[in-house]
Amino acid sequence: MLITEVPEIDLFECLKYDRMRNNGQLLTYLPKPYSGYVHIQLCRTRVRYGWRPWFQAPCCRRRTSKLYICGSRIACRQCLDLKYPSQYRKDAFSRSMMAQHKLKRLEKQKRRLWNGDHPTRFGAQYKKLHAERVGQAVEILGDFGYCA
Repeated sequence: MLITEVPEIDLFECLKYDRMRNNGQLLTYLPKPYSGYVHIQLCRTRVRYGWRPWFQAPCCRRRTSKLYICGSRIACRQCLDLKYPSQYRKDAFSRSMMAQHKLKRLEKQKRRLWNGDHPTRFGAQYKKLHAERVGQAVEILGDFGYCA
């Protein structure tokens, strides 16, 4: 099932409007088409600037910032086996477009790609994506009968 087809409970939206209980629970509303409130256990981790809150998934006790509602069950993405739409794109054209999008994002960040003669971490990622994009272009052309 796709992640876009299931109603979600977002932690930061909940913290904007709902009260945090002193025993580590959050009283949160359920999104439409559901109604009512539910108590969700919170946990936190230490970060540089203080503490970061997390939902503690009722199904597996995993930390997450989003929970999903499937029927009467509230669970994390892994337990409900939800997939992102991009995980279903298997054809060469879609993979090529995703690689191109990642390349543009890397170029837009204006990161340093080379340190002398050696690529930086971003340079290595850029080289890998560029080679992947070229390979996919050859595969696309082969599908249309342009390459031998």
